[in-house]
Amino acid sequence: MKNHSKKPTRATNNEFYSDYLWKYFELHARQRITLFSFFTGFCAIFISAIGYLFTKIQTDTADVAYVLFILSLFLIIATWIFASLDKRNRQLIHYAEDSLRYLESLIPIKPYLNIREFQIFTKEKEDKNNGKALPGHTDCFKYLFYCSYCIGAILLLFSLHKLGFFIWLCDTLKLKQIHY
Repeated sequence: MKNHSKKPTRATNNEFYSDYLWKYFELHARQRITLFSFFTGFCAIFISAIGYLFTKIQTDTADVAYVLFILSLFLIIATWIFASLDKRNRQLIHYAEDSLRYLESLIPIKPYLNIREFQIFTKEKEDKNNGKALPGHTDCFKYLFYCSYCIGAILLLFSLHKLGFFIWLCDTLKLKQIHY
């Protein structure tokens, strides 16, 4: 009995790898955008909770300051988790981009075909290296993560102030207190 299956050609292999890599790229790019959407929703809910707490903080109760302290720690930790997951997704996307760039280099050169128009990943990398690229998702995500870290740190310091931590620290270290 003869085996009628054809041996895969280079073209079919390229199509297979191209399809495989594109799906890999698409999966992790979609994951990254979904992660960012969750983080944005988290920030919106968190800001609402902080806004509510600031309406209650005028009462100067220690309970509100404790809740603010816990929320600010939670914000910092959650931001670190989201930033770490984003970094991992970004790394996986770069793996796919590098492989897709290699496949782009395998496109046969024909005189009637402007090959550069089909090498989108290669063009993007060159633009980035030449400083011609606009800020991308990575830059915007980093700005949001840094803002979130800063807001968390400011709220943490504010809650510690409301709890009297700095007065306690000055007393413990025998530092001169500044009274306003």
